[in-house]
Amino acid sequence: MVNEIKKNSEVVLKYLQSEDNVTISELERNTKLSRGQVRIAVAYLFGADKLEEFPLGMAKVLNLK
Repeated sequence: MVNEIKKNSEVVLKYLQSEDNVTISELERNTKLSRGQVRIAVAYLFGADKLEEFPLGMAKVLNLK
């Protein structure tokens, strides 16, 4: 389970390195991970202090720190 979270987190990190201002829905669509997998990976990356989040309209947008 932990290995899967780390693997999914690396997929999310690689995508965020090439794109700015990404939503959870965009990550889900473009990384081929499920919404739950993306949310867990994002939570893991927040805990590691690698992401920042800010509101943009009704959406929350993610960027690398």
